[in-house]
Amino acid sequence: LIGRGGLLNHAPTISSALKALHDALLGHRAAVQKDILHRDISIGNVLVSLGDEASIFTDVEPQDRKQAGFLIDFAYAIELSRSAPSGAPHRTGTPIFMAMGVLREHGPHPIHDLHSFFYVLLYLT
Repeated sequence: LIGRGGLLNHAPTISSALKALHDALLGHRAAVQKDILHRDISIGNVLVSLGDEASIFTDVEPQDRKQAGFLIDFAYAIELSRSAPSGAPHRTGTPIFMAMGVLREHGPHPIHDLHSFFYVLLYLT
């Protein structure tokens, strides 16, 4: 990924940071649709695209296809349909971006990642 993306909090404008966050959310949605839950949404795991990479999203107009950002670090990701716990010896995620449901030890759910995206947005402000 070196040379492909920069840190979200170093985006040149708030507009580019928001577009990158939007694209990361689209990537998250695509992962959930494939039965994958990220579980570590944080400021360091959403990158701003550098260069002119083509978007993976084909349902947008050609002039809007440049991908502004993407989600990285699926080390703690799980399959949503799994039948047993992940085996991690601790809660997964970056503490200041953890959803309340995770902190209260509720089972993994996509809404927890969305809650973490909200904390990333607050961090940017």
